[in-house]
Amino acid sequence: MDELEAEMRQSSRFPYTYAADWVRMAGLAESRAEASQWRQRAAEEMGKDDAALAEELALEYIAHYVTEEKMRKDAEAKFARLVALPSPPNCNRS
Repeated sequence: MDELEAEMRQSSRFPYTYAADWVRMAGLAESRAEASQWRQRAAEEMGKDDAALAEELALEYIAHYVTEEKMRKDAEAKFARLVALPSPPNCNRS
């Protein structure tokens, strides 16, 4: 577990806010309130404890978020290296 994932698991947003954000990200609700209602109904229909489902969804959200952050940081580092390269010589063939 990396530092960001650990930090997110310790946040007061874990698991319920992150679970709601996963539901919204999946396109199943527009607001966090709707997402929470969706999760509660889903847990009931599945015969699952709501807190257990919230934790599962939150862990999925964190995994997605951490992956996105790593990709963003990699892209920023690559861009910074490209910007640092010297400009190519003028290639006019006239």
